Amino acid sequence: MAGQIDYWRGQLAALPPVELPADRPRPPVLGSTGALHPITVPRPLAQRLTDLGTRGGATLFMTLVAASQLLFARYSGQQDIAVGSVTAGRGRAELEPLIGYFSNTVVLRSQVREERTFTDFLTDVRSTVLDAFANDEIPFQRLVDIIRPERDPSRPPLVQVMVNLQHLPPAHSHLPGLRVTEIPPPVHVAKFDVSFDFFEHDGALTGHIEYSTDLFDPPTIERMSGHLLTLLDGIAAHPDEPMRALPMLTEPELRQLATDWNGPHRRLRPSRCLHELFDDQAARTPDAVAVSCADQRLTFAALATRANQLAHHLTGLGVGPGTLVGVCVNAASRRWSPCWA
Repeated sequence: MAGQIDYWRGQLAALPPVELPADRPRPPVLGSTGALHPITVPRPLAQRLTDLGTRGGATLFMTLVAASQLLFARYSGQQDIAVGSVTAGRGRAELEPLIGYFSNTVVLRSQVREERTFTDFLTDVRSTVLDAFANDEIPFQRLVDIIRPERDPSRPPLVQVMVNLQHLPPAHSHLPGLRVTEIPPPVHVAKFDVSFDFFEHDGALTGHIEYSTDLFDPPTIERMSGHLLTLLDGIAAHPDEPMRALPMLTEPELRQLATDWNGPHRRLRPSRCLHELFDDQAARTPDAVAVSCADQRLTFAALATRANQLAHHLTGLGVGPGTLVGVCVNAASRRWSPCWA
């Protein structure tokens, strides 16, 4: 086992947790209550994803892992993304005739840089998966003891998100004199923050998202599943474009951004600039709320003061008409909520 231990020590050094934005603060001790949200990948899309992986020598599982890591990177604002996955644990021929539970959890760690194409990223994920499965004999709990990550009872050790793909047997078993009906049991447990579990059967791809109800509400996970399907469709259609260009918002969300959140349309005189219209409004209603975000509020007067301070600062740096000024926002530094102005 020494070689496998060395591999995991190098692979998991300084591994950061995946910080998905949640609906409520993470409790000091994360509970095990959870729920499921179903996922259905249309058969044509599942076939396109399979073909995409085949062209690069990758499996459908590798493609799903890469797509999920891209989704988690966008949600968290992080590039260093590690997901867990379950292996059968039967890589040795002498284990094949034995009855017993050999499954194990491995960690798949990738650097998600969206300036790269998905095709290039999938090549890296393929190598990561093959290496991880070649070193999958260290029991996960022993791996935790070896790596000794900073223990935090508010989150699972090493990995907080999972991605799995299983091949389903025939839907119905035929037993002489019996009628067999499959009844899925209710699931109210989640071992991780979020788990994507896919099931492949005759070219169809179904599954569910298992999630911690201590952290997430059902509408949040429903949106996540929509984002995943939109992202998968974009990946299948444009695998050789930079990943930053791949869409994630669903059609209802795009419609909401374009219409519902825009408010009433007003015809403006073309001779007036936006900042002039804002100054007029600030003069009319200085104490009215101009911008709100979560629990923060700015009145028109306060916003005008900040804008003028920034303008004078930029002028002092030599900025004038026609000068391009970059805007840098660290989106990973806090959890964002929709803002209205």
